[in-house]
Amino acid sequence: MTNIVSLTAHSRQVLEGSQGGFYPGNQPVFSITVEGVTTITDDATLQMYVYKGSTNKSSTYLTGTMSASGNVITTKTFTGLIGGDVLFVTIDGTADGVLLTLAEFELRVRKRSGL
Repeated sequence: MTNIVSLTAHSRQVLEGSQGGFYPGNQPVFSITVEGVTTITDDATLQMYVYKGSTNKSSTYLTGTMSASGNVITTKTFTGLIGGDVLFVTIDGTADGVLLTLAEFELRVRKRSGL
């Protein structure tokens, strides 16, 4: 399940696209277009972090690799989502030669009814 999300460069707010509707067992991957930049460097500066509260849970909730091409980032795969989770995601990287926080968003996991 890939969710297409559009962000404005240096914005911390999702402008379009679905962020909701994730359930336990879903493994979403996001394709994020960062408007206002030309090139996001696909190198070691491209990092993704997932926090639950103030605790870094990246190793618990992320698998695989992420990549960038032009101004588009494809995130790592989210895994192990639990109903009721509220996760805060931050993506850092180099865009047009400047190290930036490229995206920040909240991912909420819904509880399945009857479970």
